[in-house]
Amino acid sequence: MYGYETFHDELTKNLIKSVHKGTSSHAYVFEGEKGLGKLNAARLFAAALTCANTYVAPCGECSSCIEAKANSNPDIIYVRPKKDKKSIGADDMRALEEDAAVKPFGSGRKVYIFEDGTQLTEAAQNTFLKTFEEPPEYAVFIIVISNTASLLQTIMSRCTLVHFPCVKDSIVDTMYAQRNKH
Repeated sequence: MYGYETFHDELTKNLIKSVHKGTSSHAYVFEGEKGLGKLNAARLFAAALTCANTYVAPCGECSSCIEAKANSNPDIIYVRPKKDKKSIGADDMRALEEDAAVKPFGSGRKVYIFEDGTQLTEAAQNTFLKTFEEPPEYAVFIIVISNTASLLQTIMSRCTLVHFPCVKDSIVDTMYAQRNKH
């Protein structure tokens, strides 16, 4: 879909429709087992959120969409541990809060994708809670996670949960076979 490999077209279409309608939330948790395309869905959703053409987002043609596809959009920030760390700590979240206070570079939205929510320490989640409660109007946070048990209830209560159910092996096999033909 839109050049991003996803297994859950209906979920993704509904997220994109929320962008078209202007009803998207400020925080999401994309939850489901590994291998279901949650990160690709987050990338696609981020492209739609930062697209210059809101009503057809993601258009795939504006500079924001082109940069999103190339993972070089300055308004889409991938949150992961520093190279010498295995987790995202409170200091990392303080730096992210400072970054979130800066308006988007080239679009109306600034999207933060937490690639693996299990890497967020409890201290990091508590540090970031205020930003989740009162986010900048342009900021959107997406936490990608296989199991929400590691997230604090106070974080979960401020996010829209998007559950990615398991897909049949035949669907996955078909998608991989199509991809390998190209």
